[in-house]
Amino acid sequence: MRRILTGGTFAVLSIKRTDDGDIGSAIMAGWQRFMKWIEMSNYVFGNTQYLEEHLGFSDDDEHIGGVELYLPVQEVPGGKLTITGEKIPETIPQYRVAYYRAEGFKNMDETSQDAWGTMLTWAKQHNLNPSEQRLFEFNQGFNPNIPIFQEIMITLPAHFDEGQYDEANDGDGKIKFKDFTGGTYMTVLTNLPHLAETWGAMEMWRKETKTEVGRQQWVEEWFLTGWDFPERSVKVCYPIHESK
Repeated sequence: MRRILTGGTFAVLSIKRTDDGDIGSAIMAGWQRFMKWIEMSNYVFGNTQYLEEHLGFSDDDEHIGGVELYLPVQEVPGGKLTITGEKIPETIPQYRVAYYRAEGFKNMDETSQDAWGTMLTWAKQHNLNPSEQRLFEFNQGFNPNIPIFQEIMITLPAHFDEGQYDEANDGDGKIKFKDFTGGTYMTVLTNLPHLAETWGAMEMWRKETKTEVGRQQWVEEWFLTGWDFPERSVKVCYPIHESK
């Protein structure tokens, strides 16, 4: 199978095998080193894919050489990326949510199609009111060390009876229920074409202001027309430390 790589700007780290021939642990340590490096650098994560170039093969196609790790980055022009909206602090309350987590697919496009298709179809089937319920999403983000996933959460009305929608009565039981704890966030409205850039800009804002990252779950709030795309806007919700 052939695939066109989009290219871009990357930070590169060379990984060598240990004396006993192991390289897997060194690769993991290399990606962890990248995460620490970008925290202190003048770069933010880029929008292209992470890459590993495996170098050096035997006549039997056994990998015997090293690996080059490629981390996509964006240099911040003049020290800033553009944030299209105004940054607003917001406390998101705890909600009971229905959610579906899509995982096990080979790329984010397939993962997104499954996650959004499953969750929005379910919301329509059960007549949830899109003007009253909130829709949150989060995914693998910039972390290359975890499998691809995407999770969609929709808040539930107070009268919703979860007991009517267990696995026996609701198809294959994909939809689950849990408490989304919410918390304190710095939020900004953006749109899909600028979504990755906005996350990068928020990370630079966090570095420049030395704002402490909160432990609550980071999310995006999506605003749709009904339960259908195209989306009207997306709110980036960056978790910040909750002062006592």
